[in-house]
Amino acid sequence: RKFKEVCPLARWMVVEEEWRTLLAHTGGLREGIESETFSLPSSTCSFCVFRFWLCVFLWSRSCVVLDGVGAREGLVIMSKVGMEPERGAERHYGCKSVLPSFVPQFVRLVICMAWMMVCVALVLVVAPLLLPKRRWRACIVKVFMVLFAPVVYAVYGIRLRVTGMENRGSLARREPVVYLANHSSTLDVVTCSRVTSTGTIAIVKKELLVHPIGWIAWLNGTIFIDRSSREKAIKSVNSISGLLRKHGLSVCVFPEGTRSKDGRLQPFKKGAMHLAMQSKVPIVPVVVTGAHKLWGRKGWGVKCDGDPIEIKFLPAIDTSGWTPESLAKHTEDLHALFIRHLPEDQRPLKGE
Repeated sequence: RKFKEVCPLARWMVVEEEWRTLLAHTGGLREGIESETFSLPSSTCSFCVFRFWLCVFLWSRSCVVLDGVGAREGLVIMSKVGMEPERGAERHYGCKSVLPSFVPQFVRLVICMAWMMVCVALVLVVAPLLLPKRRWRACIVKVFMVLFAPVVYAVYGIRLRVTGMENRGSLARREPVVYLANHSSTLDVVTCSRVTSTGTIAIVKKELLVHPIGWIAWLNGTIFIDRSSREKAIKSVNSISGLLRKHGLSVCVFPEGTRSKDGRLQPFKKGAMHLAMQSKVPIVPVVVTGAHKLWGRKGWGVKCDGDPIEIKFLPAIDTSGWTPESLAKHTEDLHALFIRHLPEDQRPLKGE
């Protein structure tokens, strides 16, 4: 509907710019893109296919908002699609639920599960093309989330308000980071995976391997740890320290180790800080606010059309000067940093 307000030239600019960005992320036709010789197929059939998938891509990124703007302003906004976000810029993802309020939770869950299996099947078909190179494999989860997350957002009315995206790492520029995010909801998997940079792997519990999303994560290079064995967990974490610098990959970690029961911040474990110190890559704190109000730890019910989830990427923290002796102090400082940026109802209770 939003495209109807904009002239065909503006619509073409969006499609071509987003197609260039998509190909750049997947490593395809990079030389043609850089030399500005790449153009979209001219046939009507091919263009319709490209337009369909690219509109899905645009919708999932939610990076074009044309409500209340004319064609001239729309052209300016669209010409910036796919570029690096400006400092201090705010990005929005998701929308109000497309289903009536009387639709039960069970039906919504079935819709999401069915679409998830379709996305898993599509990604598993494409995955063999990306397996030969480690950097390509790291894009698999992002491809999956670009397809899967928008439907979840539309079914439950989940909206994200993201700030500080200029602080993220970059696979294309080989700028790896360690994302540290507070873990207050099951939705964190769908939200954090959607907004972190392309080429981000994760460290998760091995129990996720029985879930279809775990299969995608395994192809992506995600590290599965056995939380019952501290030695095995440390060995698994240490195994990826070299990957970050060698391939320019980033990693997302929940330093609390497990999901919060009531949304309040829990004590941090040192594993993620050890990883950042060993690999000498910056830490980017990711503060997630309000996710526990939509889906807490108990039950399968998700609150529909709730308040937007706020995600803040804080400025990167240099770890090149960290030592094992100072690690405990840095962990405390990071925990205090999260407390300062979280609302009162997500801060630890006194004495915890």
